[in-house]
Amino acid sequence: MWLAENFIYDVWLLIRIAGIRFNEDVLRRYVIKYPISTYFDKKGLCHDAANLAGYALTKAGYKVQIVTAIRKAPFKIAARSHTVCTFEKDKKWWVCGDTRGRKNSVIRDIAGPFENLEGVATYAVDDNLSEYHFARKKGF
Repeated sequence: MWLAENFIYDVWLLIRIAGIRFNEDVLRRYVIKYPISTYFDKKGLCHDAANLAGYALTKAGYKVQIVTAIRKAPFKIAARSHTVCTFEKDKKWWVCGDTRGRKNSVIRDIAGPFENLEGVATYAVDDNLSEYHFARKKGF
């Protein structure tokens, strides 16, 4: 609920980094913020919201996985990615801290259940899944 009420999607940051080629090391070291920074800034990108949600859920005792999904690129347009936090409860996966669907905010609802992490990734890119991977957690 804290994310839904306080977090703002940082569109200006997205514009500043658009077109830059990132590898996992660059993302982890320079782009993805520590959860405490996101908490105090109250803004960031999808991976920042996912990382903060993951940190909180880990502290609450849940098994957490951060999933980055790549959307199929139609007509040779650049593929887009989206990162969500997923946690396991009763042998099912649930999504929390999703930044899609609300203008400058986070979706309040917890999505799920999903049978597996591929189902989570497919949800994250609206059924246009090309590939997915597990993002490293930063700060926890």
